[in-house]
Amino acid sequence: MTTPNDIQITIQNKISEITLLHECLTAFGQQHGVPNLMIKEVMCALEEIVANIIHYAYDDTAEHQIAVAIDFNGRALKLAITDDGKPFNPLDFPTPDVSQCFTEREDGGLGIHLARNLVDLIQYCAAQGQNRLTLVKNLPVKD
Repeated sequence: MTTPNDIQITIQNKISEITLLHECLTAFGQQHGVPNLMIKEVMCALEEIVANIIHYAYDDTAEHQIAVAIDFNGRALKLAITDDGKPFNPLDFPTPDVSQCFTEREDGGLGIHLARNLVDLIQYCAAQGQNRLTLVKNLPVKD
């Protein structure tokens, strides 16, 4: 069930569909007075997570749907991303050693690391053939 402060967008597992998420999140943020920087940070994290789902979650070439629910309660922006890909908990992925030169680091993990650092909370659960990743970004505290 949606309320006036939330929406749900469903996209196909195609990189070109990320543009739709960007447009919807931007419009939602503007409509609800979410600060632009907050929208940009959350969008960057969302793009990384959804791109990883599209590239790595499916073993077939079939069309799959990825649902993104967006909610703003006046204090925090919350995104819940649901897909039917292989279970993968990004919180279990080790933090890359960013002090090393990129040519010396193992491949992978930078997008997840970036997402972790752009939002305040990430939660993951898998149940009934679905992955659900929740991203929460709190409004900055004003002095």
